[in-house]
Amino acid sequence: MMTPLLHVYQFSLGFGLVLGLAGPAMGQGLDPVPGAAAQAEAKKLVSEVYADLLAARTDEDRAAAARALIMRAGESDNVPAAKYIMYDTARSLAVEAGDTEAAMDAINGLMDSFKDDSGGFLGVASASLQVLSRKARNDTQYAAVARSGLAVAERMIAAQRLADAVDLLTRLRNAALRSRRPELTSMYKEMLDQLKTIQNEARQIAGDLKEIEQNPDDPALNLSVGKYLALYRGDWQAGLAMLAKSSDEAIAAAAKADLAGAGSAKAQIAAGDQWWALASKHSKLEAQRLKDRARHWYRAALPEASGIKRSLLTKRLEPAGQVKWGDLVLEPGIRTWIEVDGDTTNMRPGPIAQVAEWEFEKKPKGTKNKIKLHFEGYLYFPQIAEVGLTAFGFASNVSVEINGKFAVRGYGKSEAPVSLIKGYNAIRGFIFVGVKDIDNPNMLPKSSISLTDLDGNTIKIPAEQWFHDVTK
Repeated sequence: MMTPLLHVYQFSLGFGLVLGLAGPAMGQGLDPVPGAAAQAEAKKLVSEVYADLLAARTDEDRAAAARALIMRAGESDNVPAAKYIMYDTARSLAVEAGDTEAAMDAINGLMDSFKDDSGGFLGVASASLQVLSRKARNDTQYAAVARSGLAVAERMIAAQRLADAVDLLTRLRNAALRSRRPELTSMYKEMLDQLKTIQNEARQIAGDLKEIEQNPDDPALNLSVGKYLALYRGDWQAGLAMLAKSSDEAIAAAAKADLAGAGSAKAQIAAGDQWWALASKHSKLEAQRLKDRARHWYRAALPEASGIKRSLLTKRLEPAGQVKWGDLVLEPGIRTWIEVDGDTTNMRPGPIAQVAEWEFEKKPKGTKNKIKLHFEGYLYFPQIAEVGLTAFGFASNVSVEINGKFAVRGYGKSEAPVSLIKGYNAIRGFIFVGVKDIDNPNMLPKSSISLTDLDGNTIKIPAEQWFHDVTK
């Protein structure tokens, strides 16, 4: 079943998503981690009160127990030691059950409730994800681990633990690959490349970081250190004042305008435009950071902007061709991937299809008996409707689910009534094709999905109404 993501992450490295591991800034208002004696006493109490949950023996029961403990740990009247033990016990149960989302919810609970000056929770998160990666058995589970790894790596970057982030991403890169989500694999590669670039830049300016303490007004040093902080680390709060004192006139002017603030949409757009104009003159990572800062001002200006200026801001804030729907970020097309000879470990990304119609002209390399083309996407429909779904397969088997419910399966032409919601309808399925059919010039396999109204008339579905989820 294809379900919308419950958590979508935003990385300061420019991946354009929303960070799901946010907690109180710099540990403000958090409790200290309870001492060993308090933990031991709380563990006895939790073991007695929740003996039924802790007795879980199956993975399904362990996952359910973990979620129950997470929910109860969040109750406001829990003492810190009990809350700590409940979250940590839930994490342990979830890891044992192979439930990545529950494990990360428990770790989030720890991070959002207790101070972590030593970074111990990040180490626990890293170790948990490595175990979960080994327990994963399908692409959905691998994807959950890979996404969580990116979020934990972001936490590590914020804590200035770049080497730990590189190590974690390197260890989980195989999970991203086995998720069969090309977008995740690409994000891992890009994030690792950027982290290594940041590490290299840190080594190059190590001397400047020490020297600026003695010469805080030196323009060249302010440019070097300010660029590192703002354009590599993404720490604009620390880097902006330095950039304003830097030897680069254009950057200094943009930084001064930024620091001065802007109260009107016109001034906010002007502040953003200065950063945006600079992006074309810098390296890829630096350009991303400059555009990120421009978008900071564009978002502030958007509510009051109008006309073509509003259209320009919208274009710069949203990547071309993407739309947002709830927690999903969608692009036109239907995502496909190919399973060869029934081997789920031998799966490869397919093309992003623009219509729900497939022709098989040649077999994938290495195929001996059969291929299974998986597809999934979101079909936009303007209104609630009762329609007929037709799945057609010539020399192929077709199976389709709509909004998580089985709709139709068959060889040849199969039809069934289905209900569509207003907006984006989740559609997924697969097509089986035998190699002997592909090799037969008189039997070229074809498959398609189509809709009909209550009178039996075909409902045309333009290609631009199909979308695939790029947050996967």
